[in-house]
Amino acid sequence: GLELVGTVVEEGAGPVDDFRLTAFPIDDGPMQLDFSRQVAKAFKDAGGAFALSGLTPGKWQVTARSKEHVDSEPLEVEVPTSAPITLVLRRGARVAGVVVDVVGAPVAGATIAVQESRRPEVLMSMDDLDGDPRSGADGRFLLTKVKPGVVTLTASAPGHAPSEPLALEVTAGRETGG
Repeated sequence: GLELVGTVVEEGAGPVDDFRLTAFPIDDGPMQLDFSRQVAKAFKDAGGAFALSGLTPGKWQVTARSKEHVDSEPLEVEVPTSAPITLVLRRGARVAGVVVDVVGAPVAGATIAVQESRRPEVLMSMDDLDGDPRSGADGRFLLTKVKPGVVTLTASAPGHAPSEPLALEVTAGRETGG
């Protein structure tokens, strides 16, 4: 197969050492990704450099992820290409809070959902977030790797009505309470 080379960097910083790349071929049509032909590889102590092999000619969507960062924006690449590509990772925001009921008592085991305001149709997958998406016995929760920007949080728990949506502006590398 063909090879794609490039680097993975942190926005405003340098190369990222440990990351995972995922590539999907794009079929003609409205962004149809062929998940059955996914190519993925993990890189450790790579100093940001990668060579991803096993690709076939055509259009591919490539993303990078790491434990400390929000996934990169997908990059569309035509393979073969001789030009190296650069994928940019950003630090995630942290969101901490307490889920309470109507009388202010903590709610244990509530599920916290995070929705991006710029893409309201996309509910952030709990796989994308680090931290437990459920509140603890004291109602507290902490989510990390939240995409920076305006997000809407909602909480739901058995035996309780869903919370009103709470919009927050979150900043990369900072903790926001809600």
